[in-house]
Amino acid sequence: MRKQHAMIVLLVLVLTVSLFTAVACDSTNKDGYKIAITNKDTLTNAWMEGEADRLLEVDVTNNGGAVSNAQYTVSSSDSGVISVGDDNKTLSAVGGGSATITVKIENVTDSVTINVIPALKAVTITNKTALKEVWTLGDSARALSIQFNPEYWQNNKPSYTVTSSNPEVISVGEDKATLTANAIGKATITVTAGDKSDSVELSVRPQLESVSITNKTALAEDWNDWSVSRTIEVAFAPAEYYDANNTTPVVTCNPENALEINGLTIKAKDVGTVTVTVTVGDKSDSATLNISRALPTILFGDSAIFTATEAGGTINTLEGTPIELPIVTATSADDQLCDVEFEAPTGAGVTWNESSRQFEAPQGTYSIKVKAADPQFSSAVAEKIVTVNVYRNLINWNDGTWAMGNVYASNAEQTLTNSIHGSQFASFNIVPSKYYYAEVTFTGATGTVGLAHFVTAEGTEDHDRALTAIIQAQGDHNYYNLDFDKNLSWTDGDNEYSGWNLLAGNEHSDLKAGANYYFSSYQLSSYRGLSAQVDGEGVELGVNKVAVLRLGDYFVTFWNDQYVNMVNLEYYADQLTAPGLCTVGNEGTLSGIDYFSGKDAVLAKFNALTDNGAKIISQYVPKDWSTGSKNVDNDHFAHKKTSETDGINFEIKGANSSDKSWGENSSMISPYLLMDGDFEFSYVIKATGFSASGDKYLRLECRNYHYDETAVQVAPRYDGSFGAWCNYYYWNGTKLVRQTNNGKSSGFTQDDLKNDTLKVTLKREIVTVGEGESAKKVSRFTMTIYDVTKGKQLNQVVSEWDEAADKRFDKALLLLWKIPGVKGTISNVSWIDSNGQGFDAQGNWVDGSQAN
Repeated sequence: MRKQHAMIVLLVLVLTVSLFTAVACDSTNKDGYKIAITNKDTLTNAWMEGEADRLLEVDVTNNGGAVSNAQYTVSSSDSGVISVGDDNKTLSAVGGGSATITVKIENVTDSVTINVIPALKAVTITNKTALKEVWTLGDSARALSIQFNPEYWQNNKPSYTVTSSNPEVISVGEDKATLTANAIGKATITVTAGDKSDSVELSVRPQLESVSITNKTALAEDWNDWSVSRTIEVAFAPAEYYDANNTTPVVTCNPENALEINGLTIKAKDVGTVTVTVTVGDKSDSATLNISRALPTILFGDSAIFTATEAGGTINTLEGTPIELPIVTATSADDQLCDVEFEAPTGAGVTWNESSRQFEAPQGTYSIKVKAADPQFSSAVAEKIVTVNVYRNLINWNDGTWAMGNVYASNAEQTLTNSIHGSQFASFNIVPSKYYYAEVTFTGATGTVGLAHFVTAEGTEDHDRALTAIIQAQGDHNYYNLDFDKNLSWTDGDNEYSGWNLLAGNEHSDLKAGANYYFSSYQLSSYRGLSAQVDGEGVELGVNKVAVLRLGDYFVTFWNDQYVNMVNLEYYADQLTAPGLCTVGNEGTLSGIDYFSGKDAVLAKFNALTDNGAKIISQYVPKDWSTGSKNVDNDHFAHKKTSETDGINFEIKGANSSDKSWGENSSMISPYLLMDGDFEFSYVIKATGFSASGDKYLRLECRNYHYDETAVQVAPRYDGSFGAWCNYYYWNGTKLVRQTNNGKSSGFTQDDLKNDTLKVTLKREIVTVGEGESAKKVSRFTMTIYDVTKGKQLNQVVSEWDEAADKRFDKALLLLWKIPGVKGTISNVSWIDSNGQGFDAQGNWVDGSQAN
């Protein structure tokens, strides 16, 4: 009845509108035409979308007379509602709505507005999700929500039915909306309107017994990759009635904001231990999450010197060479850029510039820590270690002939090679000082090998002067000390020369060829008794280990760890020097390169190589005319341990029961100590026996540095001219001045002297005598013999000479003993230079200058 009443109201409304429209549109043109739609009442009757077509009826008159076959047009204001056929008569209801149909001839029109009721398109149950929520027996009834489309039918409900597939489980009320749960089970609720329907399957379940999280173990695993979400897996009981499709738990977490929750999918938002809980009604279950933050990822840019490792990376470099770390970037677990910080080591010689990433350090291994903190979680800090291996840079200056081998290797494995031409120089990479040691092993070398002490002006690369210590690698192993001055010039005939020249003349040459000073020690093996390195059959191995040592003012040379000589030159003593290489035409491998500085370390090395100074005492054989001084099987002398009471000392074997005796040139012993400038040299003599014939004395000679005629002699004599004998000669044997005391000292006999302990002292001073134009420099020698036993000075002679007498008056002098026909001991050997440096009577190094 409701539907019929509504349709009547609609028809009345349509007819009223149609009548108004028909009256309003009737008109006549000036020629008398008139056009009218004659079936408006029929056309405006209720008409539903999709129902049968309707025909348009039109009359046309002209001045009151009917016009047959009149040509007029028909149009629809909305062809989506009503369409006009090609015959200008057929009207089709194609959509819901309202459209005006207009007929026209000439300028005369008539029209009618027609409403089309839309067809029912769909019927939908709109609250399916709510209906499917857990519904247990005994719960309240639920209301069905229905939507009809289009909207017209929502306001004008069509005829529809609501049915249950199983009314015993779920029944439908008379209002077609109330659903009542009657029993446990399932039922499909269907809504039908015409040919349209919708359904929902509902369950009436028993009470939920439990809800449980089934993947707790997986959820408890460390969660540090926040880019990956996790899903909570849930099981319900009883399982036949509850599942993820019909039961939606509520998910919460504690702390409250630790997770981003989307249904059962969770994402990490904070670090720590988090409890996640799923709840359905009064049932719940929880799982524990361990959320950490994946550490930032640190990446190193490309670098030719950088090798990446799992820990970070390594860089190999040489000392004194700044290196630049590669560019470093870091991103957090969620791809945010992180700030990068560096922790570099500190210490002497270490420099680090974080902005430029430049690092420089002395030899050693250093760790530079690279750190990146997560911008959201400062506790999430990633670290990488860049290990910088700083290897020794062997040389800091060379003449272009040297190159390193095994660069990035241990000190013992590093080598040097050179090109073959003339002299070859290089300075080791060590800070110039007054205390250092350096050694090099030359294997298979040719030419001349050795080391040098370079005078290097601080902050410059000036290597114009060097004190060299060089040895022939093969053959006689002749040794040379040369003071080379690049700026020295000399004349040879009509030619003038200057610059480096290692080929200075022979032992009797004048000062020339770039050498201020020249000393030689020929045939280190044959004359000096030093050992070459040989194999098991005594064949030389072609290995020469050369070492130099600077001990304050003193420059010492070693060959195969054996003492060669010691030089004290005032020019070098006053300079800071650095050790380096000096070879001539050398070809071979240089290995075993070692050098270090520091007073204590150098003194310890000196004592180790010389047995605390004892092995400084050597046989003195300058040439073939003195080979009788070879100390075969210690038949001339024997070293004794340096001690607190006797200092540096040795035993003299010049006379024994077989009346063994040597001449003065066959009984020479020397510390191979050469000194210029001021110095004082002293020792203690005790004679214990004499040969039956020949000279009997213990004489100290102070010779010029080429070994020519004697310069100074100080000796206690035990032969026919016994006494305290001091003698002085000039150059070339010309006895321009001779000051001596060969007679018996007051009250002393030969027997008195031979049983006494005597101290001999030779003191040299370079002094200026005279004034004004007559002023000149002279070497003043004070020679003293003192009887320790009797507490009495036996003799003292003071002598002087200058350039007029000897142009080498102020040059270096060599000290040696001649001991023919005497047996006994020499002890407490001591020498001190003008700076207070040297060895005292107890064999201890003394440094009055406190040089470093």
